[in-house]
Amino acid sequence: MAYNQGDLILDDHYNKFATGNIDGSANHSVNNVNSILADGIDDKGYGQTNSLPSIAPGVEVSATQWATMLNAINLLGSHQSSNITAISNPITGDVIATYNNLQTNIDTINTRRLNAAAVGQTITLDTTRTASWQHKITMIQSVSFASRDHARYFFNAGGTISVQFSRAYGSSNSKNVAWSALCNASGLIVLSSDSQWKTIAGTDYQGTTKIGGSGSPNVIAGNLGYHQLVSSYQTVFRQFGGSGTYSTYSSNYIEVEMAANAGVITIITSYNDVDTTVAVDGTLKTSLTVNAPSTTHLSNVWGTPTLSGSQSGT
Repeated sequence: MAYNQGDLILDDHYNKFATGNIDGSANHSVNNVNSILADGIDDKGYGQTNSLPSIAPGVEVSATQWATMLNAINLLGSHQSSNITAISNPITGDVIATYNNLQTNIDTINTRRLNAAAVGQTITLDTTRTASWQHKITMIQSVSFASRDHARYFFNAGGTISVQFSRAYGSSNSKNVAWSALCNASGLIVLSSDSQWKTIAGTDYQGTTKIGGSGSPNVIAGNLGYHQLVSSYQTVFRQFGGSGTYSTYSSNYIEVEMAANAGVITIITSYNDVDTTVAVDGTLKTSLTVNAPSTTHLSNVWGTPTLSGSQSGT
């Protein structure tokens, strides 16, 4: 039976809103509350433990159960900064009526599921090279979650991972200055949940996004977010040296590759020096930052990932 004004309201209606199927089983292809609030699948699910229980056939749905559902929708809307139409919670003794905006609100929290109003804790790791070099430096960094689901909850709830590049100190020759300029021009490279556009703490992201810097990257993989990563490495960013003052070194470039396997995201940043007549010195650094989801409205079920890094090359 449809959920319309004047209909008899059944446990079937509640179950479909809560879990996706009228029998109370999960159906992630149908917009419902638990697919976003609880485990979900792929790019659905924040992993929260307070999922809505299903109602057995013939059992009356209580005012408390309806109120719990409405509260969960409001919580998800607040986390996402989604525009949810207010619905007053029923109390025991009320005449149960249909909520005209309930399905619209559930559709909204599903459509906007990858958005987040704010970010949470930040964890950083710097991987550095202080010895001089003149060929290629490779820095390998990893972010390790307890499982793929922990990583999935992290990204689905608005978590991101970013890398940023710098070269400082050492000699002031033109090649060092050119490498510093390229690092600055490359900006911040951010991995978000997937290739859909989403807004997190007021900034828009799509897959892998470049924030700040200058110039035009040769590669910036907006089509590759966490959910598109596989166990083999894919190039998500590449930018070459600039023109004008630094045109002598315009073939030098920074490249970032990423892979994911069983909850571990691995990032390879390579600094490629095509002109090898002069060595690069000073401190070369790749800064890895993990921006966790906000826990204002959600519990931290994704855990605290472990960060590691190493460098090699000549």
